[in-house]
Amino acid sequence: AIAMMSAYSSFLLIWDKLTWYGAQSYCRRDFTDLASISSSADNSGAQAFLPAAITAWIGLSRTTWTWSDKNQSTFRNWQNGEPMKLDKNCALIDTDLQSRWVEESCSETLPFLCYTDDEQTAGGFN
Repeated sequence: AIAMMSAYSSFLLIWDKLTWYGAQSYCRRDFTDLASISSSADNSGAQAFLPAAITAWIGLSRTTWTWSDKNQSTFRNWQNGEPMKLDKNCALIDTDLQSRWVEESCSETLPFLCYTDDEQTAGGFN
């Protein structure tokens, strides 16, 4: 199932569980990219949109924690103590932690947030 977040910023939750790289490929093939959350308002919107008790990939990964779509935003909403694990190079949003971000191994399989700038495409998944 896929859902749309809002009219101004079309985030889509994809329930299929994929690795971070699989999710990135899926989003790039069918939409635009994994979601960039570039402001507190975006993060609050994602929190309001996502169901309770879910973790989902977002488009942030490292070597230097950059966005998949090359968004230059420096906004970060890490959970306290994150990021710190050198073997966990991809970020997820966790609604159990007030939608703070946690680093995770990129090979874990999780639902994920895609972004689309095509309102007709996004609207078809309401």
